[in-house]
Amino acid sequence: MNKLLLVFVASLTLSVGCTNAKATKKVLRAQGYDKIEITGYRFFACDHKSDFYHTGFKAVSPYGREVSGTVCKGFWFKGSTIRFD
Repeated sequence: MNKLLLVFVASLTLSVGCTNAKATKKVLRAQGYDKIEITGYRFFACDHKSDFYHTGFKAVSPYGREVSGTVCKGFWFKGSTIRFD
């Protein structure tokens, strides 16, 4: 039981650091979004095989609507994807 708890805590600790606020803001600003607020890691929002960063956000769209979602990003070769809630 202690090993299972240790594995759970280790995986939770590692997943918390997998956000990239700077890149998320850059991607959203390039698409015309404003008033960007980073909401943290979103575990189930992206593909776990090709996306390393899963950064949640709230923002105002170019049309003035409030939106929320996740910016998914890989390490080097994969670009960013915006996924909305």
